[in-house]
Amino acid sequence: MDVFFKNMSIKRLCNDEKHMVKKLGRAVVRKLKRTLADLNAAQSLQEVKTGHPHWLRGKFDGCVAFSLDRAMRVVVYPLDGQSDQSGKILWSTVTSVRIDFVGDYHG
Repeated sequence: MDVFFKNMSIKRLCNDEKHMVKKLGRAVVRKLKRTLADLNAAQSLQEVKTGHPHWLRGKFDGCVAFSLDRAMRVVVYPLDGQSDQSGKILWSTVTSVRIDFVGDYHG
């Protein structure tokens, strides 16, 4: 799958291990690296099972979150994909995502 980043800050966080550890902690970094590897290796969003993927509403409406721990998430926005008759995006058709957020969006 093609993986892009919303901005340079998120790109740095996802690519600079020292920065990751400083911002997120070692336990979260291990899970973040696994999630990023799974996203890069997958052919479609449907293949990524790491971190209990789930659709979001509100501030991140239309995005998918992957859990890193109890509160930390990776939030991705599908850049492509087809919708079914009800308007829901079919995960099997999403082959390109943008990472919009890494952290705790709960409050």
